[in-house]
This record gives sequence, C-alpha cells and structure tokens, in this order.
Amino acid sequence: MATLHKTRALTASILFFDCSCPPQAIGTRLTIPRSKLEPRSYPLPSIQRYLGLDIGSKRIGVAVSDELGLTAQPVMTLVRKRNPKDDLRSLARLSRKYGCSAIVAGNPLHLSGETSPQGEKTRLFAEELALMAELPLHLWDERLTSQEAHAILYAAGKPRQEHQAVVDQVAATLILQSFMDARADKLRFAESEPEPSIDTGDVLSSPPEI
Repeated sequence: MATLHKTRALTASILFFDCSCPPQAIGTRLTIPRSKLEPRSYPLPSIQRYLGLDIGSKRIGVAVSDELGLTAQPVMTLVRKRNPKDDLRSLARLSRKYGCSAIVAGNPLHLSGETSPQGEKTRLFAEELALMAELPLHLWDERLTSQEAHAILYAAGKPRQEHQAVVDQVAATLILQSFMDARADKLRFAESEPEPSIDTGDVLSSPPEI
C-alpha cells in the first residue's frame, strides 16, 4: 500500500472568505503554522472527501478535505437564516459541489464529556442534514476548538474584531483535521498489528503406528 510522507514547508497560506460578500469579492490571506494542519504519514485508504462543520446558533463554519481525505481546508462561514431548512439546503448543495462522501460535525460537549444543550441541537441539525444530503454522519468532539481557532488568528496577526468573519471556518478546519488524524492513526495501527497465528495442532509426518 502506498505511503505518503510530509514534504511541504512549515507554513501554509489559507484564504478565508467573509460570507456576507461573494467569495470571489473579498478575501484575506493568512499564514498559520503548518503543524496545525499538516497530515501525518499513513497508508492511503480508498479516496474519501469530507465536509467539516462547526455548527453554531448564528454561524456555521464550513471546511472540506482534499480529494485524498488528508488535509482540511476552510471553505466559508455560513450566516444562518431564520428558517433552518435554508441552511440545510445550502450545506447539502456544498456537499454535492465538493463531491463529499461523509459529514463531520463538531460535537460541543461539556469539559466533563457530558452532552450540552447546544450539543443536542447540533446533533439534531446534523442528523437532518445527513438525511437530506444522503451521507453518513460523524460527530466529533470539538471541546476547546474555538479557543484554538482564536489563538491561530491572533498568531496570524488578526485583531479580535476581525475574527468573527472567519473563526468558525477555522474551527471547522481544526475539527475536520482532528477527525482525519484520528482516522489515520487507527488505520496505521491496524496496518502494524501482526496477523494472529493459527494453531493447526500437531502435524504428523507419517501415520501413527498401530
């Protein structure tokens, strides 16, 4: 099975868009640490592309994986409409546009690991989207992801007042990358597991004497 190795530079430039304007009309080029997004080296499974979501009550951050399912890339921040069906239709269209085969949605748990009220709303919304898009759904722990997203933006030189337009898509990117890294570790562990030996019992080279 083929193996990928990290050969890219230590930084990555990512383009974030403000959802209030057409994506082609406005953008800010940010340089963030490659360590936050660099995939690990692991055997390649079958090709899958994921749609990553950070679902909030006012905005939804959207990210996608590359065609090989290795790196997460920010797409946009969707400002939520009054009718949730409009948000669902927009996200379902995005999943088709990027040819996604599964959805990864952040699961906002309490620090204790218990489900939060927002987590229940997120789960119901994500399940409805999965039904509409006809795609499998993965809920992924997103605890502390928002804080990490803000830290990345500060490190990129973005003042707090400019975070709102892009922080959700950064969080979606981190959620999706975390999911894919964990999946990579699982695949790599499975590859390294020795095959169990089979006890065939005593093999006789000649018939027993009677």
